[in-house]
Amino acid sequence: MNNLDKEAIVIYEEIRDRLCLLYYPPGEIISENALASEFGVSRTFMRHIMWQLQHDDLINITKGSGAIVTTVDIKSLREVFVVRRKLIELLAELKPARFSDELISALEDVLEQTRQLHDRYDPVQLGQLYNTYHRELLSVIRNAFLKQITDQLYFQNDRVWLQLLPE
Repeated sequence: MNNLDKEAIVIYEEIRDRLCLLYYPPGEIISENALASEFGVSRTFMRHIMWQLQHDDLINITKGSGAIVTTVDIKSLREVFVVRRKLIELLAELKPARFSDELISALEDVLEQTRQLHDRYDPVQLGQLYNTYHRELLSVIRNAFLKQITDQLYFQNDRVWLQLLPE
């Protein structure tokens, strides 16, 4: 994501959220042209975003077939989860940024919204809340490289739990 400007980051995050919330399920072909049109950007601009999504192993771009949403290898998923757990332990040893009143309020809001879902199960809304929680916690990581790795590993795992949760 380092090579993307602010507008591209917003579009990238929107598409990444769609991938992780299974709006585009594994194996689906997504159109660079359609996305460029939807977001009102050029194909070249969208291509850079798609390359970043491929770098993050969320899509696979092939000539002739376009961009295909990747499937998740369970063995790989397990390894990514272990790395994420160790990274979280390491991050706790570093000096995180101070939890601001705004962050605490945002986390309390996520908790309240999660409680409201208790009686009306909605896996997509729960996934959106989980993504919000993740983004809020990213704000306490001071090291940009660790923040990027934490974010990338999170989204490699994120889309799988939504597939498994209903069961």
